[in-house]
Amino acid sequence: MNRIFPAITFLLPALVLLLVAEPLPAAEKSLPVLLSRAIESARGGDLDSSRKHLKTFLTTKPAPGLRARVRLAQLVLRLQEADADIDAALKLCLSLEKDAELAGSFELLYSRGLAYQRLAARELIEHASGEAELRPLVAPGATWKYFKGAVAVPQGWKEPGFDASDWLEGKAGFGYGDEDDATELSDMQGKYPSLFLRYEFALGPGSYQGADSLLLRVRFDDGFIACLNGKELVRVNVPGRRGEPVAHDVTASGQNEADKWEDYIVGSEGLRRGLNTLTNQAHNYT
Repeated sequence: MNRIFPAITFLLPALVLLLVAEPLPAAEKSLPVLLSRAIESARGGDLDSSRKHLKTFLTTKPAPGLRARVRLAQLVLRLQEADADIDAALKLCLSLEKDAELAGSFELLYSRGLAYQRLAARELIEHASGEAELRPLVAPGATWKYFKGAVAVPQGWKEPGFDASDWLEGKAGFGYGDEDDATELSDMQGKYPSLFLRYEFALGPGSYQGADSLLLRVRFDDGFIACLNGKELVRVNVPGRRGEPVAHDVTASGQNEADKWEDYIVGSEGLRRGLNTLTNQAHNYT
């Protein structure tokens, strides 16, 4: 089953977190192979592989000195899950910061940033109200251009100047087998695992001034990559690092049910005066 319901909204004002990738300290490069793979797989969104590596590593009865790093690997894995207990994850982050060897590690900084980002998204949704704070850019039922991933998508498809005049057109959400999809993809099951979506919107002079960040709200099954004007915003359950292309015949690296909206706060610096393009690359797990 594949379902995708994307929308995007201004946040005025909002909390913006900057996650900066730093070189791995020498100590982290010497981590046991299985533990390193567990952390790397979780960061890349391949949760099944991460669990497998971590479970195998734990059967080796790791030395007491590695227990904190095992908890860190579990934390990275937990934060990638859609239904993660963010409060518990943040508490674990603060606890691990007391460990001198972990305090400056990339994985802990990454986990803490992700925890605060997801916490900020939750708090903002719970407390935000009124048009002065939320200004929709893309409505949940908007009409999108879409391309079925039965063959490779044309190069440059995420860019604002791309010509998608010969693409199909339909309203969100897209999917099959649920009787609640606005655009039914009756030929998708067993034929192609991905769908490529484009939505264009225009912004006039000053219309987005003061927007500190954007709220991307998505219901999805099973993974997606969202981009604004060709720059990646969010990647969930799709293999590869940020900005890395993913082929049309690749399946999602994890599973998710599209039974609720999930929120992601992203930077607004990608917005531009005039024409803007939001793209969404959706992938099925099977």
